[in-house]
Amino acid sequence: MIWRILKSPLVSGPLFALLMAVVCLTYLSPDHQFFVAVGGAALFFFVRRHDERWSRCFLMVLSIVVSGRYLVWRFTSTLDFDGALQTVLVLALAVGEIYTTIRVGFTYFQLAWPLRRQVHPMPEDESTWPVIDVYVPTYNEDIAIVRTTVLGCLSMDWPADKLNVYILDDGRRRAFRDFAMQVGAGYINRAENQHAKAGNLNHAISMTTGDIIAIFDCDHVPVRSFLKKTVGWMIADPNLALLQTPHHFYSPDPFRRNMSRGMQVPPESNLFYGLLQDGNDFWNATFFCGSCALLRRRAITSINGFATETVTEDAHTALRMQRQGWGTAYLREPLAAGLETETLLLQVGQRVRWARGMIQMLRIDNPMLGRGLRLTQRICYMAAATNYFFAIPRIMFLMAPLAYLFLGVTMIAASPYELAVYALPHLFHTTMTMSRLQGRWRYSFWSEIYESMLAPFLVRMTFVTLLAPHKGKFNVTDKGGLLDRERFEWRAAYPGVIMATILAVGLVCGIWAAITHYHETLVFRAMAVNSIWVLFSLIIVLGGVAAARETRQCRRNHRVAAAIPFTLSMGAEQGVVCRSVDVSMGGCQLDLPATLPATVGDEVCLRATLASGPLALRATIIARNGTRAHLAWIVPDLATERQVVGLVFGRDDAWADWADFAPDQPLHSLYLLVASICALFRPAPRAHEATPQPAPVTQGKPTPEEYLPRQQLVIPPDRTVMLRNAGRTLAALALFALCATGARAQAVPVTPPDMAPVEAAEGSVSVEDDGLLSVADVDRVSHQPVTRTRTLADMGQVDGMVLRADAPLQGLDARVGRDIIITAGQLAISGTMHMGQAAGRVAVAVSVNNQDVGVVCPAADGGFGPVSLPVSPLFLDTRNTINFRLFMLPAGGGAAAPACGPDARAPWPMRAGCCRQPCCTAPSSMAGTRCPKRRWNMTVCCPAPSLAMRRARSACARWAACYPMTLKCVWRWRRR
Repeated sequence: MIWRILKSPLVSGPLFALLMAVVCLTYLSPDHQFFVAVGGAALFFFVRRHDERWSRCFLMVLSIVVSGRYLVWRFTSTLDFDGALQTVLVLALAVGEIYTTIRVGFTYFQLAWPLRRQVHPMPEDESTWPVIDVYVPTYNEDIAIVRTTVLGCLSMDWPADKLNVYILDDGRRRAFRDFAMQVGAGYINRAENQHAKAGNLNHAISMTTGDIIAIFDCDHVPVRSFLKKTVGWMIADPNLALLQTPHHFYSPDPFRRNMSRGMQVPPESNLFYGLLQDGNDFWNATFFCGSCALLRRRAITSINGFATETVTEDAHTALRMQRQGWGTAYLREPLAAGLETETLLLQVGQRVRWARGMIQMLRIDNPMLGRGLRLTQRICYMAAATNYFFAIPRIMFLMAPLAYLFLGVTMIAASPYELAVYALPHLFHTTMTMSRLQGRWRYSFWSEIYESMLAPFLVRMTFVTLLAPHKGKFNVTDKGGLLDRERFEWRAAYPGVIMATILAVGLVCGIWAAITHYHETLVFRAMAVNSIWVLFSLIIVLGGVAAARETRQCRRNHRVAAAIPFTLSMGAEQGVVCRSVDVSMGGCQLDLPATLPATVGDEVCLRATLASGPLALRATIIARNGTRAHLAWIVPDLATERQVVGLVFGRDDAWADWADFAPDQPLHSLYLLVASICALFRPAPRAHEATPQPAPVTQGKPTPEEYLPRQQLVIPPDRTVMLRNAGRTLAALALFALCATGARAQAVPVTPPDMAPVEAAEGSVSVEDDGLLSVADVDRVSHQPVTRTRTLADMGQVDGMVLRADAPLQGLDARVGRDIIITAGQLAISGTMHMGQAAGRVAVAVSVNNQDVGVVCPAADGGFGPVSLPVSPLFLDTRNTINFRLFMLPAGGGAAAPACGPDARAPWPMRAGCCRQPCCTAPSSMAGTRCPKRRWNMTVCCPAPSLAMRRARSACARWAACYPMTLKCVWRWRRR
């Protein structure tokens, strides 16, 4: 009974808060505080070793307790009001510390329990799928940027009769209208541009009727599966008003591009889209970010359209919807990518607009006031609305030690020993806990760099917006610009240069005073402590200044790293297998065999098989250096351009590497920062050393004749044009196939195993499935049975497939054309098991579309195959999933051991009284096998998928994951 009462949040919450208050308020002498500080650091390192949610929460609580003790000491023992100037400066610094501590607490709250929402499956009945209106708003952007986005939107995998793509052109340009009519997209403009983007979207809502609205900024290109991965949640939850996805950028931001070590650091936006939004989703407080999102029409109309009172209409709109009781969701999977700002000055302007909008929202529609929000939602919105108040506290922290060095004003009246036992633990736990929470999403000290660069520009705007929240206008961020030479952006860097100069002078004065007063202990210590503080501030400020050294940006088409297997055909060289290094809208870079006789100017044909289907493109070699070749696409028509857009932006895994950064290590992060600062002072390259030639500049401002009249114009989408363009794409594929007659896709680098033959009907013709059929084959294939073969290489697994035991199911997708009638199917599998002492104890269960087709048992040496497994045509469809599952064979064989082959089935190990969950069993023969850090010999079975069960299965997976399996398979089917 007592335990039940204590577990109640109404009781446990106040008790926990009371306990923390007692710990924070208890007075200790500096000597006793030293032991507390050492014990806290030891406890941190002990708990930090555990990579589980409870450890993260514990570290946050520990950090709050340490910071609480610091603040209590700070306000009871270190404030010295000796004169008006000192009083003002001391109180300003103290208020800044309170704000920073609250801000850290808000961040801990948002990161406490990320939801990690997964894709919700779509209903099988396509007739129940909603009609989607896709909005692409634009104002003054170049048509080259907008057309890529529109072509990507038109290529999304969705029923054509339920997809409407609209260009919302507030610039009223004839070229945009003509392009929309050419590709079959809708075109909407309006007579007056009131309320900028929000007004544009509200006008479009009144002109369209779709159930769900998808919004993409004009530079954000979606992947082909965007709708199928997001709409499922909107269908499953009728109360869901918003589903937001990350804003990923395939071009580097100015900090990453301009700083010498910047590309080793995660993008600035990754913290928000990788962690904060996912944490907000747990509290049902996801923010709308203006693009890459789905919104429900009923929810928008229930709040009378998008919010127009602030310049950040997106977050304010989400707040208003949630006040009406609508839900929001966040899917942490990048399904679209766009362009970052090209210069630091443009990024500063963009961030200033965001800051103005959030402060406007705080003043006009304060989340802590009014009805409709839960307390947790109010905290999340308050964290966002007050985030941009950091400008004044940031400048105070950077410049505070100069008050003592220049004016003799003591900002913190404490000895160095007291600072060491109170302030250092506070800084240590805050920094290290943030490092542990943020991991690969944001590196230590880089938040300080971003803020130090922005802070001088935000001070005036902060006061003006607080006093007059209705002032300020929406400014459009330019994208796609070029920089023909390296330069230093003084307009963005001059505040930082001024602060760095003052700090450098203060550092020299502090060092000189410490040297000349070394015999005066108190003065020497004070000068030493403040000089160290100034040195750290100088490093932070110089880090922001380093980002102002703009590097050249001469590429109209940014490269995207992508390892795509291609089959190259050129003259007598047919079926040469190669792999791309990167791709862009202009061309690609290939890794070619050194023996291939390809030279500059040669025209080649490249073919690949993507998830969306086969692809064939012609290109010209423009440069070659050893095995690396640079190619430029030959794009004669719109159909080819759509293929290039699908290759570069439409792949499902195009942005899967957005978080591929090493976990944060504060010292390494500091090294990257210092190295970037050192590179700031390197000499600028001479003109003749800059070998890349600048690309042609973007088109200038349209002439008056190129504008449409200032009146409303609505052109609905033309689906006949969309179907006609799709037909041209298919025709282009057939045409490009002729440039590579005789070429065949090959699996590399391993020779495919011999396949067991499939019984073919009399008169059948065998055609290897390279995704394209020659003209000569078309007539025969359409009337006679044909046997087609696809290897792992054709499915994107050029180097074979590696199975690991720590994943319950692993597989791949195999697609068949809709015009194919399958009459027989067969899987041929071969591979090698690397299991050490466990060889002969592990088997592979194979299934196709969740139907078991057989079991493969490796031999004693770990090898197996080729094993032929027939697949019933009743199981096969246009989209097929081939799954593989590793499982342990019972010790000793006998009747309990399942047979191997096509007729065998893999049972789940069961124990009496257990539910149908797999038991995780480590064989006794592995008792002496060393796995990383631990040995496992256990059997676990739990009655429900509880936390204990997940931990046990995870523990068992640790030994199993040491032994990967390399798999090769070939899928054959006979079509009619």
